[in-house]
Amino acid sequence: MLPSLREALGKVDQKIVVFQGDRKVLLGDMVRILNISKAAGATQIAIAAKRATGAQMEHQGASGS
Repeated sequence: MLPSLREALGKVDQKIVVFQGDRKVLLGDMVRILNISKAAGATQIAIAAKRATGAQMEHQGASGS
């Protein structure tokens, strides 16, 4: 993963990595991915996520996820 990301970042002026939010990704995995991005040369990191609606939040609370 690191060589591919380093190569991709080498082709662009802005070294930005954007992660799409996913509630199923564990925090430890996210930290590992952030560290890989930094080692590959990323200078900016962003996390993109959709805002949950009230109904979605109620459903998650009821289901325990």
